Amino acid sequence: MVRMHSAEMEDINEAGAGDIFALFGVDCASGETFCDLTVKYQMTEMHVPDPVMSLSIKPKRVDDLDSFLRALARFQREDPTFTVNHNQENEEIIISGMGELHLFVYCERIKREYDVDCIVGNPTVNYREAIGESYKFEYLHKKQSGGAGQYARVIGRVEPMNEDITAEDANMNNQFENATEG
Repeated sequence: MVRMHSAEMEDINEAGAGDIFALFGVDCASGETFCDLTVKYQMTEMHVPDPVMSLSIKPKRVDDLDSFLRALARFQREDPTFTVNHNQENEEIIISGMGELHLFVYCERIKREYDVDCIVGNPTVNYREAIGESYKFEYLHKKQSGGAGQYARVIGRVEPMNEDITAEDANMNNQFENATEG
């Protein structure tokens, strides 16, 4: 434990109320409370508001990935309003925070403190579409470019799958049923 005096530090064994001191080598997050083990304290949790803005971020060079991830982990421990998520579907790292300035400050800190240039942009939106009702279609293909030419008539129906699908079947691929006649 070290007592802080302007630009100087002094080693101490204990600190009292109101003392400004620093602990080195303690792995903790913002908002954690330290107390004597003989006294049972239960502190109320700190209210952390939900993030209001998100950005997609990645390092410009793949070689900087370790430093980049270490920086994000550190910032997340320091600031409970800063969150990091990995979108598995489009392989994006999404940072979220309390506003544009809040997030750009962290982007600048990554560049300044970890010497990692980042590419920052808006997150990609995942679109999910499903067939809602049965639909019949008919297509006539005719192409004459010399010779025999091409001719095809396609008639079909697209319909939603049975609604009694279990959770395991939810990721099932499309089903194609061939009902060709003649």
